[in-house]
Order: sequence, then C-alpha cells, then structure tokens
Amino acid sequence: MPTWSNYMLMDATSPLMEYLMLFHDYTMLILLSILMIVAYIM
Repeated sequence: MPTWSNYMLMDATSPLMEYLMLFHDYTMLILLSILMIVAYIM
C-alpha cells in the first residue's frame, strides 16, 4: 500500500500536481524574463 506522499505526488492528475506544474511554469517564465532583461541591459 503506497504512502500518502507517493499517492499524492505520483498521480499526475491530482490537483496538487496540477498546481505544482502551473507554479513551476509561471516561475520559469518569470525567471527567464528577468534573465533576458538583465542580459539585455548588460
């Protein structure tokens, strides 16, 4: 029987995993934007 952490994190359709993927995408977008601006200024 899987533990709750395995059940929550390995299920790609769980709401937590969807939220984490959204958060990851937005975070990467913001980080890349900042890096591009800094590279353009320098």
